[in-house]
Amino acid sequence: MAGERVGLAWIAEWHEVHCLTLVEGLSARELLRHLGCADDAVLTVADEEEVDELDWGTEHYWDWGLGHAGVAGDWAFVLETSSFWGSIAERIGAASAGTRAVCCYSVDLRTRFAYWEDGELIADVQIVSPHGPQQLDDERGLDPARLREPLRRVGERETEAPGVEALGLALLQEMTGVEIGPGQIPTGLVGKVPAIDLGPEGDTEDADDRDGDRDADGDGNHGDGGEETAEEPGPPGTWGLALPAGAPPGERTWGTGVRSGGGWGGM
Repeated sequence: MAGERVGLAWIAEWHEVHCLTLVEGLSARELLRHLGCADDAVLTVADEEEVDELDWGTEHYWDWGLGHAGVAGDWAFVLETSSFWGSIAERIGAASAGTRAVCCYSVDLRTRFAYWEDGELIADVQIVSPHGPQQLDDERGLDPARLREPLRRVGERETEAPGVEALGLALLQEMTGVEIGPGQIPTGLVGKVPAIDLGPEGDTEDADDRDGDRDADGDGNHGDGGEETAEEPGPPGTWGLALPAGAPPGERTWGTGVRSGGGWGGM
């Protein structure tokens, strides 16, 4: 229907795990580059079959996640539908230099939202509800309260109480005006967004410390150097991480169980 809002709720409906990153004024390729994609990791796909061939299985999860890139209005976007490596703070902070950036990701039935301006983290919060004093939780950044008014407007507009996954996406749309229809995905530009510590942030001392924490005895196993585990960490759905988009490197939390977002639903 002409004039009908496209919305972003379909992302949460089709993909249990998702991450949508927007930066104002960039091209899609520029955003993929900021998120750590090498030139040879940026591809153009013609149809869903090509996407399935590229992104089949979970073996590559701890190396990269597939991001679908494009431009909507004045904003470049990257949408991941089974990972959330685009939410890494160092990458978004650098991408927001001289402009604005927002990121919403959902995993393990939790939704986080981050807003950056010119390299500074304004707000990074867990979305709880559109109403009342418990709208937000685990608030970080210079002014997380800035999100409360647009979140209230989202709550007034929704005719039914949305789940927190859709609520975070609705807040992103409220703040940017961006609409991305299912028809814009999955064909077009895609990039292999590198996993944590395999992108630009991997060249820091903090990254070396995190690698040491995950493999203290240098044997390739995640652990404290004590008794070795019988199995390596499994794919999404058995072992994962919660990565608040604005969390300093030392505050990242490992081991919360990322679940795969599945396929393209009704495409």
